[in-house]
Amino acid sequence: MSDIPSTSRGPGRPGLFETFLADNESTEGSDMDIDPSESSYEYDIPSDPFASSDSETENSAGTPRAAKRRRVAEQEAAAQPRQDDNGNPDWIPVQPPEPEADPGSRASFLPRNVGPRNAPPRNSQPISYIELFLDQELLVHMVRETNRYANAFLTDDAVIEWIREHPNSRFKKWPSNGISVVLLKKYLGLSINMGLVQKKRLTSYWSTQPSQATPYFNAVMPFWLFSLINRMIHVNDNTTEVPRGADGFDPWHKVRPILDRFNDSFKRHYVPSENVSIDESMIGMKNRIVYIQYMPNKRHARFGIKKFELCDSNGYVYHMELYAGKDFDIRHDEGQAHGVVMTLMSKSHLLNKGYHLYTDNFYTKPHLAEVLFQNDTYLTGTVRANSRGMPAEITKAKLKVGETTYRRKGDILAVAFREKQSQKKPVILLSTRFPAENVTKEKRGKEVTKPVMVSHYNQFMGGVDVSDKKVCHVAAERATHRYWVKVFRHLIDIALLNAYEIYLLNTDGRKLSRHDFLVSVVETLCTATDEVPRQATPQHHLVLLPGRKEMDCTICSDRKGGKRRRSRHWCPACSVGCHEKCAARLDHTQGSARRGVKRRVTDQDQEDSD
Repeated sequence: MSDIPSTSRGPGRPGLFETFLADNESTEGSDMDIDPSESSYEYDIPSDPFASSDSETENSAGTPRAAKRRRVAEQEAAAQPRQDDNGNPDWIPVQPPEPEADPGSRASFLPRNVGPRNAPPRNSQPISYIELFLDQELLVHMVRETNRYANAFLTDDAVIEWIREHPNSRFKKWPSNGISVVLLKKYLGLSINMGLVQKKRLTSYWSTQPSQATPYFNAVMPFWLFSLINRMIHVNDNTTEVPRGADGFDPWHKVRPILDRFNDSFKRHYVPSENVSIDESMIGMKNRIVYIQYMPNKRHARFGIKKFELCDSNGYVYHMELYAGKDFDIRHDEGQAHGVVMTLMSKSHLLNKGYHLYTDNFYTKPHLAEVLFQNDTYLTGTVRANSRGMPAEITKAKLKVGETTYRRKGDILAVAFREKQSQKKPVILLSTRFPAENVTKEKRGKEVTKPVMVSHYNQFMGGVDVSDKKVCHVAAERATHRYWVKVFRHLIDIALLNAYEIYLLNTDGRKLSRHDFLVSVVETLCTATDEVPRQATPQHHLVLLPGRKEMDCTICSDRKGGKRRRSRHWCPACSVGCHEKCAARLDHTQGSARRGVKRRVTDQDQEDSD
């Protein structure tokens, strides 16, 4: 036996080296046209291109024909439907244009009359649309809770002591019978007007300096009354609040009535169009509370309270949920994103009606698309590359500018598309509504071809962003230490936006701009018939001072004249001391009583004393 190792790969067959020599000898002096009949041996090619014998697997790994057969087999196998580990159809490549599915097998859009419903008569005044949300029942509730809180606050012992030590306190001016609905409307009207006439300080609206004066505010309501209502405003009963850590604790207890009522009224007076979107938004603030979130991609407010919104494509907010952190998160086995989408869609009553939902890559998942499709709801949205269940041919695609690649799994279609050179990675989208189809549009004088689902996503996804932009320009929000007050004002702004959207759809002819619409609302709310209440007498009465404290009697004591007379009783509302025998001569409505100045005795008082 020779010492040189044999290059043969099997018994009875020549090695690669011998085959190469034989081929060169048979083709010498020719144009390299190989005749199979002149070959040194014949290959055994099976009839089934996918079947291979043991000897072929062992011996034909390096032959050109074997490599060609392997490539053909791989291409044929790639074209065949694949299955995952559970036996379900896997992602298969598709090419545009893909025929659309049978309309009979797809869910149809059920709502027929989209837009306003239960609305005022056509061409009504702007105030009629505000009253759809800020109705009389809600205003009465807010007045009741505000007066309840004011009474509890002003009768507290610590507040009474503080008022006694500060004779000029504004709390002494609180109306004896509380505020009315008319005063609350004026307060809301001025608050809305502050979003149209923006100033940095609250007191600047009542400034008397010629260069800074805005006389309208003082003509509607004095500053002391506005600041009092602003301090006492409440929409829920604090005595029913469950402590933190106890069962039934609600982090949004202080705004729960108005939040729930607005969500109900938003759905009662509007039917959204077929294309809706879900996204998160922010109520900007930096208060020291545990609910503050940080979202760097929200340019209008990076810090604040996060909320999830379901909006129509025109910016109408259909339903919203406030986010209080992971301790109060929407629980779901498939994760937070899945739970948020299903909760908003369920509470909005939009499932099983053929709606088309658009979401961003935080929410879009293949499993969510399957669940929504089973509930007759379409889903289109961007997808993260690391999302579970996405094909590697899409998530790891290397595409040139303008290239697309499609993969389908049942009713779900995934696409990767690279639109421009500056886009390092292709954008990935998933949809249960559109087929694999490209559309050509003109952009800046050039024709641009992109997937049809990308075009529709750009058109209908921005409902929440449109809402944020419209609210931000004329927001009545102001900086405050009480976080829930800013949430309350933000909810008012959203109600004003929704009212304007209904106004646009329910008005013929020339329509007011949003600025003029709000001006009309402000002027209507601020025109009331009731006079602004001044200090009243029913709450004024003498109270025994705590301990052994005494005060100068404001009626009979005169320090300058050397006649100092002390009393164990005082009037908390006037913050002055007074003997019981002098109480009948004390005029509670005079301003001097609040400053502790001695009363001027009238002729009638002198007669009574005699």
